[in-house]
Amino acid sequence: MARVGAVRDVVARVGDFFAGTLPAGAFLAGAFLAGALFGA
Repeated sequence: MARVGAVRDVVARVGDFFAGTLPAGAFLAGAFLAGALFGA
């Protein structure tokens, strides 16, 4: 049972990591593309 809890904890951490990283990455990519398009 402890192994299941550890796996669940790791999955939760990875989920939180991607939930925090992907929106920021998408925002930065969108801002970069917008700057390249409208700045040109």
